[in-house]
Parts: sequence; structure tokens; C-alpha cells
Amino acid sequence: MALDDDGDETVTLNIWAFNETEYYLEWLSDDEDEGIARLRAFSTNVDGVFFSNVVCISCHDEDEEEWYFFRYDKEGSNVLILQEIDNQQYRDAIGDMTRSRDVRRYIARHLDDNDFFDDEVIRFKRVMD
Repeated sequence: MALDDDGDETVTLNIWAFNETEYYLEWLSDDEDEGIARLRAFSTNVDGVFFSNVVCISCHDEDEEEWYFFRYDKEGSNVLILQEIDNQQYRDAIGDMTRSRDVRRYIARHLDDNDFFDDEVIRFKRVMD
């Protein structure tokens, strides 16, 4: 579950691994009107930083063709940290690429750019195995 600054639950994220790099995700908001977003994710290591590229399989109000890119890490064994590549200029450049190795190279070149990642960091606390 994701926690806001007050420690209140805001989102539940269920993750199932197909293998070491492919995942099925369900994103459940505490807003009952939003329902469940079903997503497909792939993970990769770019210069020692872990990234996941995510696309909606079944999401309402989302473009099911658009990919989202997140840096992720863990705090201990119970907390997953996500930070999105949210700058539209970078997202557009990545969206125009057709080969995964080009995306990895592009991300590697921009890892240290101040505006590459969203300022917001999302923390998910593990609630079960």
C-alpha cells in the first residue's frame, strides 16, 4: 500500500512476477470510483539504477498505448520506492523510440539531469508476502 505524508493508505499495488523482468500489476485506489488499473511492467537495470516501464492493460481514463517509466528501489525488505520520469520533453523523446536499448541509453545519458524525475516519491509498504 502507498502511504501519504500522514501515514494514511492511498493506493494498494499488487505485484505478480512472471519472471525476473516481467510483471503484472493491479493498482487499487482508495477512491472507489477509480476501480482497478491492470498494468504490464518490465524492469531493467540502467547503470546500477533500476527502472520499470509500465503500460496499461485495462485502465479507465488512461491511454493504453502510453508507456510510463519509473525509477525504483527498496528500503529494507518491506518498502518499494517509485519515482516517475515525468518531464514531458523526456517522455516524448522516449515515446518516439522503438528499441529498448535506445531507451536504456537515453535514460543513462539523463540520469543526472535535475528535471528528469518527478519531485514526488511514492513509497509502498509491503503488507503480505
